[in-house]
Amino acid sequence: MADFFDQLSDILFLDIETASQTEKFEELDPRLQEEWIKKELLIRMESQVELIPGSLYFDRAGIHAEFGQVICVGVGFFQTKKKDKKLIFRSKIFGDSDERELLLALKDLLNKKKVGALCT
Repeated sequence: MADFFDQLSDILFLDIETASQTEKFEELDPRLQEEWIKKELLIRMESQVELIPGSLYFDRAGIHAEFGQVICVGVGFFQTKKKDKKLIFRSKIFGDSDERELLLALKDLLNKKKVGALCT
């Protein structure tokens, strides 16, 4: 069992949250509005539900890379304190209104922390 706990410190746990790029479909760039309507047509064919163009944007856009953005990333990892024979879980949340800055901060952590595996 000790080996199992030792291996936990090699895993970085991630939870990535996304949201639509804009709050309302009407606020989306007109070119992207056209692309979203194409996406909705595919969704409509799968669910066979009649939709008003743009009506699914707020609920569904965040899970599609071209219409969503990362709004926060939670990370956690186990740290073993061999001297105290303790296993401690540490966590941190990255959040920034600028997706690029958020991802760069996450990248810095990934470069610093030796990670054997990612668990999402």
